[in-house]
Formats: sequence, structure tokens, C-alpha cells
Amino acid sequence: MKSIHQTDEKIEAAPNQLSTYHKRHIFRIKRLGQAVKMKLLNKTAFITGASTGIGLSIAKAFVSEGCNVAISFPTFDPPQPEDIEYFSTYSDQIFWVPCDVTNERSVSQAVNKTIGHFGKLNILVNNAGISIKSPLIDSSITDFDKIISVNLRGSYLVGKHGISAILQSDGIGTVINITSELSYLGRENYSAYCASKAAIHGLTRSWAREFAPNIRVNSIAPGPIATRMCDPETMNKHEFKLETSNPMKRFGNTEEIATTAVFLASDDTSFYTGQCLSPNGGAVFY
Repeated sequence: MKSIHQTDEKIEAAPNQLSTYHKRHIFRIKRLGQAVKMKLLNKTAFITGASTGIGLSIAKAFVSEGCNVAISFPTFDPPQPEDIEYFSTYSDQIFWVPCDVTNERSVSQAVNKTIGHFGKLNILVNNAGISIKSPLIDSSITDFDKIISVNLRGSYLVGKHGISAILQSDGIGTVINITSELSYLGRENYSAYCASKAAIHGLTRSWAREFAPNIRVNSIAPGPIATRMCDPETMNKHEFKLETSNPMKRFGNTEEIATTAVFLASDDTSFYTGQCLSPNGGAVFY
């Protein structure tokens, strides 16, 4: 049987030989006579905030589609041993790189190290972000500055250095900015967070015009996704009811965002740029 990474050829095997495969793999393996096609084969991605949550799931989905991935993470939130073990299966496709997205030198070094390791960059995912509950009247400017620094300044700096690296590589690529449904809906006590995420739409649309046609820039605005930042287990009843008030009556999961990211990063969306996809359970229509 051919290696699972040799996807340009058909896999020759008995009809039932490929009925199951390691559960770690997100992609589906077809039966005899059908080619296994990886959507991101031979691409290289740089993902921020990828040691946990949505970023981690995007990294897993990307490597399973044949992509080389630089998993960027802040030094205060390093990868967990079980995740390092998970990616050991893809050791030649993974590069762990610490990065403080608020610090331009750190961002530049992380991107340059990625180029040094893989030789190129094709896909950029701006995922790093924080949220602080902060009622306006009682809020501190320190909290506001911190949110804006990570969510907006960080996205700007990663975009600046990441897009530059794409241009110096193949010159063709994709950028995916992670924003939020709250950039449209708003949310009481989260005005700084909502503002920071709304601003990312401005970055997305501006970059889409600036770097077309060779670099596509789109965004994903997730609804309530069960993560450490939005943990159903630690919410009070009011918060839980609010988050599950969408027509689907549930939280989304990180894998549902990861599949959206694969879609936007792949050639399946070659005519998409300046757009926002929002897996939000129907919480907002636009």
C-alpha cells in the first residue's frame, strides 16, 4: 500500500483494507479505485495562537491535508505533552515556534524561522486573540490596551510580516483572519473585544484589495465555540443560555472551524477574497 502522504496516485488495496485508519486523521480515506486527494499538499502555513483551541484544531486539520505547519504559540501558553505526541506522527511537517504577536521583532523572527525551516510560506492564519469581560463604566484602559494589542495590533503585525514572506516565496497564497460573530452582534460588557474583532474585518477587506489577485484574504467569524476561552462548563446559567440561543441551540466545536479554514486555504475558494464565513449556528445572518 502506498504511503498515505503519496496522494497523487491511487491506492491499490483490497476493498476492505482501507475501511478504517488512525483516528487522528480528519480526512476521509476512500475505498479502492478512488484517489485520496489532500487539499493543502506541499503548502506551508504559519498559525498564531495554535497551541490550544481553534488554532490547534486548524493545525491538526492542515497537517492532515498535507500541509507543513508552523505552530506559533506564546511562551506563557506552550503546547501540551499530548499535543506534541499527537504531532509526532507528522514530525517532518511540524515546526514549533514561540511568538509574541504584540512584539514586532518576535513576529519577524518567528516568520523568518518558519521560512528557514520550510523554505517558503503560502498560508497565514491570524488566530491569536484574548477576551476580557470588562463593563464599560468599570473598565480599565489597561484591559482595553491589552485586548487591542493582542487582537488588532497582533493581527496587523503578523499580516505585515507574513504577507511579506508569502510575496518573497511563491508570491501566491492565502490569509485567514479569525474574528468573531460578536464583531457583528456586539455583546454587553465586551465592547473592547467586539471593537477589536470588528476592526479585523477592515484589515481583511483592505488587504484583499491590496494584494489581489495573487494573495486571497478572508476571515472566519465563529459563533460560540467550546474552548478554554468560551467554556460551557464554567459559565453561569445566563451566559450558557445566551451562548446557546442560536437556532442550532448548541455550541460549535473547534473542528467545525478548522474545516472552514481548510476550505478557505484551499483552491476550492480560488474566487473568494475579502469575504467572511461565519459558522455560528445561525446566530447572525448577513
